[in-house]
Amino acid sequence: MASRLDTAEARAPIRTSGLTKRYGETLALDRLELTVAAGEVYGYLGPNGARKTTTIRLLLGLHRPSAGSAKLFGVDAWREPVSAHRRLAYVAGEPLLWPGMTGAETFELLAIGGAGAAGGLALPRGRDLVPAW
Repeated sequence: MASRLDTAEARAPIRTSGLTKRYGETLALDRLELTVAAGEVYGYLGPNGARKTTTIRLLLGLHRPSAGSAKLFGVDAWREPVSAHRRLAYVAGEPLLWPGMTGAETFELLAIGGAGAAGGLALPRGRDLVPAW
């Protein structure tokens, strides 16, 4: 029978085991072991080229690991991306959603209900928030 600690660790929001990424001959990430427990705040900081973006892309299942695994809430991000993404959201540092729209126009589209059949999020104060943006 699994101990409480084993179960908690298996369900950790973020867990990597031997996570490795190679681009040809270049070793980009070498056997990363990382566990972020539920309720824990983890800052992922470093200089340019420290492989932060590579790690995030592997965690999200956007890139295939060369070795090891990345799990989100116990689900392998590469093998089961839909299940892995059900409990998270990600916004890239340089999002290019609709390049021709301003931030306020994008917010209005998503928050007020101009997203066609999806209806947007229809925030109660959505129209009040647009000028603040």
